[in-house]
Amino acid sequence: MSEVSCTNVHKLFGTVTAVNDLSLQIRAGEILALLGPSGCGKTTVLRMIAGFEQPSQGTIQIGDQLVATSKRSLPPEQRQVGMVFQHHALFPHLDVAANIGFGLRRSAAVRRSRVHDLLELAGLSGMEHRMPHQLSGGQQQRVALARALAPSPAVLLLDEPFSNLDADLRITLRAQVRTMLKQLGTTALFVTHDQEEALYMGDRVAVMREGQLEQVCPPSDLFLAPASRFIAEFIGVANFLPATICAGCIKTELGSLTQRVDLRPGTSVDLVVRPDDLELQPDAQGNAQIADRVFRGGDYLYEVELDSKQRLRCLCNHIHDYPPNTRVRIRLTPGHALAWFPEPAEPHP
Repeated sequence: MSEVSCTNVHKLFGTVTAVNDLSLQIRAGEILALLGPSGCGKTTVLRMIAGFEQPSQGTIQIGDQLVATSKRSLPPEQRQVGMVFQHHALFPHLDVAANIGFGLRRSAAVRRSRVHDLLELAGLSGMEHRMPHQLSGGQQQRVALARALAPSPAVLLLDEPFSNLDADLRITLRAQVRTMLKQLGTTALFVTHDQEEALYMGDRVAVMREGQLEQVCPPSDLFLAPASRFIAEFIGVANFLPATICAGCIKTELGSLTQRVDLRPGTSVDLVVRPDDLELQPDAQGNAQIADRVFRGGDYLYEVELDSKQRLRCLCNHIHDYPPNTRVRIRLTPGHALAWFPEPAEPHP
């Protein structure tokens, strides 16, 4: 297991800044999910760690080895890095066992033993003589993962490896892949634009925006303590509810929330309220009206309009089926401290 350290890394493509002063550490044995919208620079970070791109400034270190500076960059084959891409890139003329063992420079007996172990770990036992075209998409991706793990790389880099698979298969495969990586204690960087995938796969999640890191933390902290308004909006569904600081509480249109905030009483803030922080009940004398709803299988996501014209999104179990224009009462029931934003300021839990 090796750590990966990126220190003050910049990457320019001509006059375009793709990565701006990024400092990031992947701990030994950790799965770090790198999340962000398209074009934010996350794949460029992965390519610099892999050796496909050279930083314009800063350093990259894998374990004790300095692998890249603005003046010197080791080629990918000298970095002990494994890669898993969106496309499986299996050799079509080689069977499963030969694909997995392709990069192993060991004796035949040791190679057979290593391939056998990885076949078992990947749930591919009995498929060693199948050709790639005889495998499902999920099986092909597990072969690609086993092939990348075969040489025991210092770090494994995964570039949106499930993006070409259907939704059900993605859910199944990500669980299998996470289990494999944890059983082997592999240090891994998992790049994705899928929030749910990042929250599931990552021991920590690093969120990028426009070439810069916004926050690196455990998945739950992205919801409970977002470091910026962008994080609060980007991760999940967020309502921003105007509020006023009072002594020992926060006053909102939906009532007061007991929460101490170190701001002068009377200060205006925005509370970050998630749909499951709200409770909705039909009430002819209520304080809101349903404007729209989306059926999501297990629940409805309602959009309600308060008497102030403020709109909020609220979750209800699927058995509560209320049509638009229904008068309802909305209550604030988070059960935990809410993040907040002054005008303007960074949020605090």
